Amino acid sequence: MKKIILPVLGLCLAMLASCTRQASTRRADHVVLIGIDGLSVAGVRNAETPVLDSLMNAGAYTLRARAVLPTVSSPNWASMVTGVDVAQHGVMDNDWERAEMRIAPVSAGEEGMFPSVFYEIRRALPNAKIGAIYDWGGFGRLIEDSIPDLKISPKGVEKTVAEAIRFIKAERPDFTFIQLDHVDHAGHSKGHETEAYYQAVEEADRFVARILKALAEAKMAQSTTVIITSDHGGIGYGHGGFTEKEINIPVILAGPGVKKGYRIAAPVYQFDAAANVLFALGVERPESWLGKPTAIAYVDGPSVKTAGFMDRIPAPEILPADSAAFSGYGFLSENDSVTVRFKAQKGAKVYYTLDGSLPTQSSKLYTGPFVLDSTAVVKAKAFAGFSQQSNVATSSIRVVKNREGHGLRYAYYESNAWTDTFPDLAKEKPVAKGQSLELRVGNIDRRTQKGEKQMALTFDGYFLAKQKGKYKFATRSDQGAKLWIDGKLVTGNKDGNGIREERGDIKLDSGRHRLRLAYFDTVGNRWLDVMVKGPNLPEQVVPADLLFLEAE
Repeated sequence: MKKIILPVLGLCLAMLASCTRQASTRRADHVVLIGIDGLSVAGVRNAETPVLDSLMNAGAYTLRARAVLPTVSSPNWASMVTGVDVAQHGVMDNDWERAEMRIAPVSAGEEGMFPSVFYEIRRALPNAKIGAIYDWGGFGRLIEDSIPDLKISPKGVEKTVAEAIRFIKAERPDFTFIQLDHVDHAGHSKGHETEAYYQAVEEADRFVARILKALAEAKMAQSTTVIITSDHGGIGYGHGGFTEKEINIPVILAGPGVKKGYRIAAPVYQFDAAANVLFALGVERPESWLGKPTAIAYVDGPSVKTAGFMDRIPAPEILPADSAAFSGYGFLSENDSVTVRFKAQKGAKVYYTLDGSLPTQSSKLYTGPFVLDSTAVVKAKAFAGFSQQSNVATSSIRVVKNREGHGLRYAYYESNAWTDTFPDLAKEKPVAKGQSLELRVGNIDRRTQKGEKQMALTFDGYFLAKQKGKYKFATRSDQGAKLWIDGKLVTGNKDGNGIREERGDIKLDSGRHRLRLAYFDTVGNRWLDVMVKGPNLPEQVVPADLLFLEAE
């Protein structure tokens, strides 16, 4: 985050932060909710976002709100506008359609869906002006057709913002929902936490500036609550998994009665967004909703922290790390050793372990770079004062001292004829063959442009079980992966966009065991992690020193 307040927005943002309304249950005459698809916490922290920073200075915010699972768009947009989780509204994935509901919503309105915030506003305020303007056309199926005065997908972020501005100035609406989609596109095409991704976040910041300027020109700024949020974060080229980078999202509230520059000291969830809209408009929250208004963010709200809510600081960064956007956590060293160091918040103390156990303040204190000469699972945690601590950072550091005999054989395939289900690679001819030290994708995928061709890989070799016992394997992949050990299918993520994880286990005798993995991707958002856990082997990326080309 760059702590900059643009002069052109000074008046607008100052007005947004004023006018506490303690005399009325309706705190704002207008609410604008801007949802930026794919906006991650890293995007807000690392991109130059002077407008978002100014809104945080003028209002309340959290960079650790929690999305819902799965971390894909449809379930999260549905939760954002219904005030409930997936189990209640029934939108399980991006394949959901009204006519093909696999589970019915626990409550349904006239159109068969869980009633949205648009419905609740219309029920309580029949004459309210309500609009939904969304860049991603798929959002439209998640809300009622008959409720909003304006429900439109202009197709393109520029047209979306222009239409939202037109609606605000012409109608001075009670509630305006705006969805921007381009940041998510950048994450999928260029990779999250890349320069191109941050540029898309900065563009979103400028779009927010234009919307705030329109509020000022419509003489609505002083009486409008602005909510900025996201449906999910991302990792690599995708999302849909269970990592904190995918499930943690930013939330910003600014407007009448909201505290200034306040970092929200309470949990905030995706489904709280709808409750915050109703709270600002003075509309009673339905009993069926899970979401609650973030009352602690208001000057007349609770003044104490939620019991048990620990203030978090950023987790340490473990270096070296693989810089490739498609890679999982960790680092592979082909030298005899690797020097490890941590980067942490200034003033924080970092404690770490090398055996996969959780670090505490009784663990080894980091005092400077240290050398690892063998594979290890490094976990680190930062502490600052009595009540401030970070989440645990984890890195699989793999050390291969001698490449001879290590690795896997791979076959690489390309096609333009596959569907979204796993191709029958026995009928395909590989376009390349070679060897790889690990189960990796990025250094083998030969496509020169995203989505140019569909691709698949097979890896064949041997996994060394150092001890007899049960071994648990996990594949995290976008789009699909299958893992066999000694001919037995252990995990089988067959298809589906977004990063998906599957787990399985197998009992192994000590020694080398035949390993085969098949991977495919039809849309270019490549991602493959393969994890293992076994006797005296903490969960980690399958290390290169346990992979061999031959049985002996």
